[in-house]
Amino acid sequence: MDPRTLLGCRLRDVVAAWHISEGAKQHQPIDVWLVLDVGGPVEIGVASDWQLTLQVGQPYEPYDMQECGAVEVGPLSRHFPLTKYLGEEIRGVGEDVHPVAGRMGMDLRFASGGVRGLRRPPIHPEA
Repeated sequence: MDPRTLLGCRLRDVVAAWHISEGAKQHQPIDVWLVLDVGGPVEIGVASDWQLTLQVGQPYEPYDMQECGAVEVGPLSRHFPLTKYLGEEIRGVGEDVHPVAGRMGMDLRFASGGVRGLRRPPIHPEA
């Protein structure tokens, strides 16, 4: 999915999947979904080749992995940088594209600021 299709969409919520192991939530989410006002949720994921992927799709259900822990799915807490922009329209997007490896990152810009480096490792607030 071309990230430019996000332009003009309003961010309604951000949902994430987290690995829980021995009762502790991992520092970074496994997957993140942008819940937009049009077009359905958009999953920001990482493909097996580590490229950043964008695709329309509903968040999956939580699941148990027995001795390996569990995956919890739900809205992100308000300390996560993207949640600062809930209710705002996406006004700009940018991509970090490597000539061989492909899309490695993405930026989202809103009227009041933005986030850069949407990728693994974590999403950092714009400086």
